[in-house]
Parts: sequence; C-alpha cells; structure tokens
Amino acid sequence: MKKILLILILFISANLFAKTYTVQNGDTLISILKDNFEYSEIIHINKKLSEIYPDFTLKVGQKFEIADNKITINYEIDKDFIITKSENNIEVSMKQYPVFKLKTIVDGEIKSSLFEAIQEKGEDDTLAIMLANIFEWEIDFFKDIRVNDKFKIIVEKNFCRGKFIGYGKILAADFINQGRLIRALYY
Repeated sequence: MKKILLILILFISANLFAKTYTVQNGDTLISILKDNFEYSEIIHINKKLSEIYPDFTLKVGQKFEIADNKITINYEIDKDFIITKSENNIEVSMKQYPVFKLKTIVDGEIKSSLFEAIQEKGEDDTLAIMLANIFEWEIDFFKDIRVNDKFKIIVEKNFCRGKFIGYGKILAADFINQGRLIRALYY
C-alpha cells in the first residue's frame, strides 16, 4: 500500500512541475529545448523527428509540455511527438490519434442565403462552399437562389480526440431550386 501511495505521489508531483511552452515567432527547437538537453542531443532529436515525420516544422501556437524527463509536442490535433530522456538514451516517438468519420444529415431551407441557412444549422461556411461547388453547373448561387429553396446533405464530419476537425466528402446532396429537384451522389 505504501509503495502504491509513493508511486501516486511521484506521478502527481511530476505533473505539477511540468510546464507548458507555446511556440512563438522566431523560436527554434534549440531555443526551446536548450534548458533540458545538450546541443548534440537536440541535433539527435531533430534528426529523429525528421525520420519519423519528414514534414515536421515548428509552428507558432504549438504547445510543448515540458516535464523533467519527458517532453510532449502537441503538433496537430491528430498527432503528438514524445521525447523521453533516460540516463543514456533519448527516445523520440509519434503518437497518432484516430480520426473518426461520422456520416451526418444536414438539411435546411433558404430564407436569405445558402450561407445563412447552413450557419443556422450550426455548420461551417466551408460546407456551404462545398455544396455550391457540387451544383455550380446547375445553379447560379448568386442569381438563382430563392426563398423557400431547400437542401439536404449527407456529409462526413471528421472528429479527433472529441473535437470536430473538418468535413470529409459530401456523399449525397439534394437541392430543390425553384421547385426543381437536383440530386448529386458521390461516385
């Protein structure tokens, strides 16, 4: 029991002393990690990061969670990089989080514009643009849209770590424009 309590106290105290750093304009891996690693170790870390993910680039706003022997780089919503330092070894790994696709039906009626109708349903302007692109050869969305026109869309919504991260494909769409049904299916 004492051993479990000691481990729990060590775990909690390690997390209490962890700090978070947000990447600023002009930061480099060296400037961020210089307090925790030697120059040669940072070069090794950079090489490993490039091997794991060739497009690795520091971006303003990324977060570094820095603890004594572990640094987590919150790179993107779907991936973190973890740097672990032991007495004679530095390990660099990538943790990839799954992206879940949820097929969703979005339907609405035009009261003033397609953008407002999509926003009224709690969706992003991106979905309005995607829908307009599908029907661009059939409907002039500046001149042909009328009040009471209707739409129904089956769209993939992508989620990662419990957050909406964007739209996938529009799998099917119906648009009733001035009484005329126009249907599109992803093929």
